[in-house]
Amino acid sequence: MIHPFFFHKLAHREPWAIFFTTASTPNPVQFITRMPTGESLFFDWGDGSAVQEVVGTGADQTTQHTYVTPVAGTEITINDDDDNRFQMLRFNIGYQYLDGDCPDFRDFSDIVLINLRNNSFDGQLSAFDNCNSFRYLYFKLTPFSGEFPVISGNTDAREVYADQGGGFTGNIPSLADLPGLSVFTLYSNAVTGFSGGFTPLASRNSSLNFRVFNNQLTETAVNLILADARAAEFGTGDNFELGGTGNAAPTGQGLIDKQWLIDNGCTVSTN
Repeated sequence: MIHPFFFHKLAHREPWAIFFTTASTPNPVQFITRMPTGESLFFDWGDGSAVQEVVGTGADQTTQHTYVTPVAGTEITINDDDDNRFQMLRFNIGYQYLDGDCPDFRDFSDIVLINLRNNSFDGQLSAFDNCNSFRYLYFKLTPFSGEFPVISGNTDAREVYADQGGGFTGNIPSLADLPGLSVFTLYSNAVTGFSGGFTPLASRNSSLNFRVFNNQLTETAVNLILADARAAEFGTGDNFELGGTGNAAPTGQGLIDKQWLIDNGCTVSTN
């Protein structure tokens, strides 16, 4: 049994994450987490039921709660003790259609997977400072706003899906120093530029599927993507989708770079 003083202390800590149910939230609502063995998370389901402690096992754990009478707008909070959340390995709340702000993932140095797809979060997506172990970021169909955070320099990164939310603006982040990145999708948003940089051929160990169609990319941005893709020597097995509604067409050297990529075996589509 956990001493009552512990819950008194926990109650005075700021929750790490606060979510709100919506009319589309499934019942039971479900969270999948992976914490190191012995490290706990605490779920308050907002309906008067007891706070639920989930003690980590080092493997994925599914935590569910069934509401007797589901009410949209019910607050769900996640807390921890002694900041052990920073040791979290996986956080998956895909398809839960929750509302609220994105949790702060800065300094989660061991996290491998973050899945927030098909939720209703608005506002800025968390920065990923010191998240040096992530492999999979899934934010499809979640309407974040603002610029997509910096992710370059992570040698473990594999897949980043941030398409169809509609709200990302500003620049596509640099994809330099990401040798294992195989998928980057940011299509159907409102980005206008590119920060520049892809991992060069000599350092890559994966082909790349780069899909940023249906945005507001300027002519300068499209030309820069093609120039940097050529400089990184993309070719057979790589795919660049830069067309669709809203994006400008390449011009001048951009057309030359596009043709070079195609001749090198890369699949390239533009306006």
